[in-house]
Parts: sequence; C-alpha cells; structure tokens
Amino acid sequence: MLLAYQLLLIDRQHIGLRCFSLDIREGERWMGTPYPLRTDSVIAGKARGIQVGGLDQKILMSMQMHQKIRGDQNLFQGADTSRLIESLLKSKRAYPQGKNPPPLTLGEPQSRDLVWQVTAKGFELGLALAPPEILIPGRPCYVLNPETGICSPVTHEISDLAMWKWVTAPLIPLGKQAAVWQKFADEFPAYRFPHPPDTKIQTVSHIKPVPKLAWVEADKIAGVPESLRISLHYGVVEVLPDTPGAFVRWLEKGTIMEAARDLKREQALLKNIMGVGLLQFDSHVDNLFAHSLSEPRYELNPKIWKQWSDFMVAKLPDLQKAGWQTEVPERFHPHWIDDQDWYSDFNDAGTETLRYEQGIEVNGQRLNLLPVLYGFLKQRRERSLAEILAEIGEEAFPLSTEQGLLMISGSRFQQMVKALFELFGEGVLDRENRLRISPWRAAELHDGTSKGWAPSEALLRSMEALSGTIDINPMSPPADFQGELRDYQKQGLGWIDFLASYGLGGILADDMGLGKTVQVIAAMLHLRGTSEKPGQFLVVSPASVLPNWRAELKRFAPGLTVHTHHGNDRHADADALDRADVLLTTYGTLLRDEVAFKAIAFQGVILDEAQVIKNAKARITKMVGGLNAGLRLALSGTPLENHLGELRSLFHFVMPGYLGTEKMFNAAIRRPIEKEDAAVAKKVLHQKISPLLLRRSKDLVAGELPPKTEMLQELPLSTRQADLYEVVRAAGEQQMIETLKDKGFERSRIQVLDLLLKLRQICCDPRLCKAVDSHSTAADAVKLQWLRDVLPEMVEEGRRILLFSQFTSMLDLIRVEIDDLKIPYVEIRGSTQVREAPVQKFQAGEVPLFLISIKAGGTGLNLTAADTVIFFDPWWNPAVEAQATDRAHRIGQDKPVFVYKLICAGTVESRILELQERKKALQEILDAEESVGMKKFTEEDFKSLMAPLSTEKTPG
Repeated sequence: MLLAYQLLLIDRQHIGLRCFSLDIREGERWMGTPYPLRTDSVIAGKARGIQVGGLDQKILMSMQMHQKIRGDQNLFQGADTSRLIESLLKSKRAYPQGKNPPPLTLGEPQSRDLVWQVTAKGFELGLALAPPEILIPGRPCYVLNPETGICSPVTHEISDLAMWKWVTAPLIPLGKQAAVWQKFADEFPAYRFPHPPDTKIQTVSHIKPVPKLAWVEADKIAGVPESLRISLHYGVVEVLPDTPGAFVRWLEKGTIMEAARDLKREQALLKNIMGVGLLQFDSHVDNLFAHSLSEPRYELNPKIWKQWSDFMVAKLPDLQKAGWQTEVPERFHPHWIDDQDWYSDFNDAGTETLRYEQGIEVNGQRLNLLPVLYGFLKQRRERSLAEILAEIGEEAFPLSTEQGLLMISGSRFQQMVKALFELFGEGVLDRENRLRISPWRAAELHDGTSKGWAPSEALLRSMEALSGTIDINPMSPPADFQGELRDYQKQGLGWIDFLASYGLGGILADDMGLGKTVQVIAAMLHLRGTSEKPGQFLVVSPASVLPNWRAELKRFAPGLTVHTHHGNDRHADADALDRADVLLTTYGTLLRDEVAFKAIAFQGVILDEAQVIKNAKARITKMVGGLNAGLRLALSGTPLENHLGELRSLFHFVMPGYLGTEKMFNAAIRRPIEKEDAAVAKKVLHQKISPLLLRRSKDLVAGELPPKTEMLQELPLSTRQADLYEVVRAAGEQQMIETLKDKGFERSRIQVLDLLLKLRQICCDPRLCKAVDSHSTAADAVKLQWLRDVLPEMVEEGRRILLFSQFTSMLDLIRVEIDDLKIPYVEIRGSTQVREAPVQKFQAGEVPLFLISIKAGGTGLNLTAADTVIFFDPWWNPAVEAQATDRAHRIGQDKPVFVYKLICAGTVESRILELQERKKALQEILDAEESVGMKKFTEEDFKSLMAPLSTEKTPG
C-alpha cells in the first residue's frame, strides 16, 4: 500500500487535498479501492503499512497547518497553493478528481491570455483555457489537463500577484466592469489589462508628468528612517520612479482614458532630483521588525547634508521654482529670528540653587531652547567643541523645534553652545525643562541682560579669575616659617594664596610624601600675616594623623598657638576653642561637637585625608559643608579612587555648587565618562577643575628623592595550599554560576567578595580561612616561610622594615613567627590607642621592624627611618599601596627604598595585579585631558580572577 493524494478544486480561490492508501506503484493510474486516511494518524505513524518519507511529512504537515477549525477539510490559496503543487508533482502519487485519473506530472510553461467572461449575472475574470483544461489558482497559476494529468505553470507579462488577483476576483455586476478595470490599472500601472466589454476608450495626447516630493515620517519599529517619497503625476495617475510601462490609464465618467508616458522627461526629472544629494533607502536591514518597502524612498546623502533642515532650507526653494510640488511638515518651513528675540531668565529655586532658562520669542510666545540644545548636543556627543562651532558657523543656522524650523543667528547660538557645552547628559533638565544651577554656574551664564538675578561683585571677580589665564607664581614662605620650602612647595604656597585672594577653594592632591602639611602651614602663616582681620584655622583629620600635625606645627610654625580638640577631656578648657590660632580635631569629634564648630567663623578650614568625605550622602560630608570658612582646602593624595562622584563630593566642600547638583553632574559628566569614556565630557571636567586642583606626582620631584626599587616576589603555593585553593575555587565557582544566573552580578557582590576573600586568605595562610581548614600549620604557608628565610638576613644587614597586611589576624600569625625569630618590633593596628610611641621608637632606631595594618597605618605616618617596605598581601587599589609606600619614600628620606610585594603565583593574587593596573586609570583623569576611561569591578573581572590555579608553578 502507498500513500496517495487527491487534489480538490474548492472555489475560485481555494484548493483542498485528501490522502488515501492505494495498492499501486508510483506513477500508475488511480486503480482499485482507496482507503481514506486521517492526516494526524498518518503523521503519528498509526496508519498500518504506510511508509512516510520526508516529502510526505512536508505535505502532511502543510495539510494539518491549513486544516479548517471544524471538519477535516483543508484550504490552500495563493503562494501556499503553488508550493503544495510543487511538492505533489515531486511525489508522483497525486491525482486530480475523476474516474481512474492519471497521476499529476509537470508540463512545460504555458502562455494564456487574460479574458473577460460574460455570464448571465455579470462578468468573471479569468484565463483563456482550452477544454478540458482546469485552472489551479496560485502564485503562479497552473493549468491542469485532468485527462493526461499534465500540470503546467502559466506565464504572462504581468506578475504572479497581478494574475492571481485577476483570476480570483469575485463576480462583477453589470455596469461595474469599468470601475474594476480602473482598480487593476491603479494597483498595477505597469501592466496592460484587457479592456472590459462595452467600455469606451479615449486616447489623450500631450500630457506631461508633474514631479512631486512628499515627506514621510520615520517608522522606528519597521526600521525606516525619515525619508522622501518621489512621484510623477499625469493628471490623477501617480507613477513611481522606475515603474515599467509606456502608458497611463484612468477612468473618467465611464470612459477609459489612455495617455502615453513621457519617459524622457521622467528620466530627466529623476536625474535632476538625484543630483541634489539624495540616496535611495535600502530597506533590507538586519532588524527583526524591519520590512521591505513596497515603493522606493530617499534619504540624505551624508557626504552632502548633515540634517534634513539643511536640505529643506538650501534646496527645497530651488525645487519648487523648478516646478516640483512639495508636501513638507510645518516644522521644516523656515522662520527667521532676530537677535532681539532672545531671552534668559533666572529664578530662585531655594537651597542655594537657581533655575535657569534661555530661549527665543516666536510670534509673541516664548520657546525654551534648553531641551532643543540638549538634543542637538546629544547627537554630537563624540565631537569636540571646535567641530560643533565650525558646523554652526556665524551665519543663519537652522534649528528644528516644536515651533518649526527656526533660522537663528549662528554667532548667538555659538555663544549658547559654549556656555552650556556639558549639557548632554540625560536628566540635566528639571520637569519644567530648566537647569538647576549654583551661583557659580549662574555667573558664567549671566550676560548682563538676564532677568531675575545678578551675581555679586565678589562672585564676578572669582569667575573672572577662573576664566582667565591662570599663572601661579612661586612664593617664598614668610619670615616666621622655621624651615625651607622646595621649589614645587613654593608653587603650592602661591596657589593657595591665589585661591584665598579670589575667594576660591581647592584640592591639594600631591602624592603622599611631598609635604602637603608643610605647604599648608606656610600658607597659614602667610594668610594670617597679610589679612586685615586674621582668624582661626581649623584642621580636621583622622585621629592617626593628629600627632603629625602637632609635631609639624611645632617644628615649622612655633609662633602659632595650637589646640587639639579631641579625646574625653576635650571640654576641660572651655575657652581653648576661641584662643587658639589653629584648632586640630578629628572627623568624629567634629560630628559630636557640631554646634560649637559651626558657631565659629574660620579664616580657613583644612580637611586632611579628605577622602573621608567622598560619600556625598554621609553625615560628615554634609556637616563639613556647613562650616563657616573663608578658605576651604581639601588635602588628599587619592581624591578619586572608585568613581567620579567622590571627586564631586570633595569639590562640593571646597566650592559648593561649582560642579552643579549631584543629579546634573551624574548626567552630564559622570555617566558619559564612566559608561562611555566620552572624551568631550572628560575635557570639560578637566578644564573646570584644573585651576582648583593642584596635583604633583613623585615623578615631578624624582631628583629630590632617593631611588625606589619595587620587586615582585612570586611564590609557589605549598602542596596543601594548592589543594585547598583549588577545592575552594572550584566549589565556589560552581555555586557562583547558579547564584549569578539567579540573582545577577550586581545583587551577588557580597557572595563574590566572600569567595575572593577565602581564596586570598588561603594564599596568605590557610589558617586564616577557618571555615574550610582546621589542620594546616605555619609550614603550609609559603609567605611565612619566605619571611622566616629573609627577615633575619635583612635585619642583620641593618635594614629598617615596614611590613603591611590588610588582615589583623595575619599580623597575629606573623608575630608568632617573629617572636620565634627573636626580632624586636613595634606595631600599629586599628586598636592601637597611642600611635606616637611605636613611631618614635622605630624612628629612633630602637627596633628594626614595624608591623602595620594597612587600613590603620597606610596614611598619616612619617617613617623615613625605614628603607624596606613589605606588602604581605596585595590590596585592590594601587593608590592605597602607594600611600603605604610613601610612609617611607617621602621628603626627608635619604636612603634608597626597597618595596617587596609577596604574590602567590598563578592565583587570584597575581590577577589582582592586573586589576590594579586598570585602577590606576582613575587617577589619570586628574592629570590629563585625554585620560583613560574608568573601569569598575565587573563580572568579567570576577571570571578572570576565578581562573584555575596554574599548577605548573606549584611544587608537587
């Protein structure tokens, strides 16, 4: 038994198909008794004795897809019909209806004319067939001879679609034939359809095509941009470019009008329009929702035009004069704006901010141009200011707005762009499309005609200083300064004097060890000596740094009275806050005694280790911002560690509002730099902060410092360390894969850091990782063994050593080994109450070794007696390690300094070094205009850290 198919002619549009089992061979006539089969049963393999091949599967699935909802009949039409016929012909087991019919076979293509067939009820459209031929309506159509089984595709000058619509048209009532013919002529103007019976035809001569240009809005979902539609019109008939055919036809009062096309003039018009800078739009794009257009569209040639408004202003009038009809939206009709139509307004928004608006008046109505400018600059995000200004020029510039196409003064628009160049971040405008700005920013925008607010003389003087050429002259310290300043320190003193003279604040961001404290002390003496009403200076620092300030003030400025307001007995002398020239306190004490400090008008407030206020939302940050101070200075070797928000927080203290609101700064500066590495935003930021941020690296004063040698000690893990490391890494990685899949990277950071912490602890000493190890000894810690081997020799050579670790529990284990080696040492960690004693003991040469927790002693210590620095474990941020190194490698050091970094080879520690190199880019934005983009710790970083251990570096 074989599977056979029978073709059914359902109506003028549809065919159907049934399947049977027959006891025949392929290619034989339909003989015997057929057994009907259900399509789903055959597909499911439930038809006994029936073998279903790949072609049968395709036919059966198609039958099932076209199954009617009720009943077992399936209906095919159009292209689906043609595809089915192709498959049936290949099967050699398909038959037409009839008695003992032959199987369907493919015949040669046949040409058939289109005809009007007259019936008693009206007209039918069809093909001229010779009996016994039957028409199979498809795309293409087929002609079937049921007596021979030959099935031939039909060829014609018209398209498959046009023929299918012709042969499947419904019955046409008498009197409607001319209208139907006109409908076909309109839809398929390239083809000549036979005239209907009893219809008059009239030829029209000397009709010329009229060109037309119509604007079409963009369809973003379909992937079609703003474009132009070009057409040619012969009276009421529209002809699109490249449409074939020599005639146009239309129906006029029941008469068919026919005119020959002027193809030469059409070509000349189309050639002319292509020469003005248009390109045909390619609709074949890689877009899920894009579709191929049924007609040609034209877009701008980017080599000629920047935007549609340029084309409309420069070329549209010429085309209209040349006879082109145009349909263009009102927004592209130019309106000329005079300079006197511009306005700018300020309104008080409270909390020391102003609302700013700038725009023009059009027909008596104000149009705020700030949102227009935002869109304009956003499109040119990666271009420099010079490039944008060159594009605008000084002549009339077209600007697309909701009021239409405005022709504004190019030079005036250039001024606006210069003033608001950084306005290209989302969210910079409030709900009323205004800028919320500080008085600093407002002073930059005030042009003398602005209404609602005017800057003070002092503010204008400060802004004039910042906008001019700043040339800071070195300044020698006053006579009562007990010491000498190096050349770069004299430059720093001149810079602070410049800030004080113009009512500005600043960040002194010199590398650790270059003497920021000394420069500030010299400035205190200078400013007190030159001020008409000298006041008090307040120095705020971490508790660990207070002793250094006391010592430096006593050494370099013994004439100043100094009071340290810190500790439980700080209120014993109630009048001390009023008497002292310099008040020293800590950030914690400042918070506790906020009321007392806010009551004092300070000549200057200096924040040391100012990165303490890098969190803009922290209470201490808000508190110091409320202090009453003439001069505000922030001292920090790392004003920018993780993100630009930290830098803005420091600037908000030294120059409140200078970098704008946090929302505006994030939108216009931070996100473009951090997310997109935007060169324009980096340049804007650098230009604004460079006069107010003084940063010198050690490279600048390398000749005044002894040499520093850094050595990376890669140590292979012990066997137990390696085994434990891989067990924890592999198990943790597998668990993290599931966690990241479930929660995502951002919500899994705690688990990520916990896993990395365990691996780093194993590298230091497996005993630190108590959750996974309880049997290791000191012999299993390769770094401890290195210390046992190296420290005695270093001490014997007379080396003075600083040994840093971030884990205090590791310092406990190190102490056991050092005690066993009988090496004297001192120590500072977070719990150390009196820091002066161990520092003095080490500096005096009484002990050769100083153990230091990197968080507790990485800053604020002057340990120039040391000539060797050992980092037992690497830290994430290279700036923190650099600060720790600077405890020894700083001004005052007269010996070469050796820095050792202990790294377990092939582990997460060695990969942390790669991350450190990326973190260095954070500081570069303070030093150069073209800085490297900032990188955050990402999921890709985590995956790189979790790479398997390089076992070849581990002893067996």
